[in-house]
Amino acid sequence: EQEVVVGTLETIVEESKNLPTPVMIVIGEVVNLRDKIKWFN
Repeated sequence: EQEVVVGTLETIVEESKNLPTPVMIVIGEVVNLRDKIKWFN
């Protein structure tokens, strides 16, 4: 039941406001690697 939401610091509040808790937020350049390491999809 995992969801992935991607946004900028400017947009992430709006993008994630309807997500159920708990929520994990990853910030930084490592987010750009998610397409390479998306083993959970």
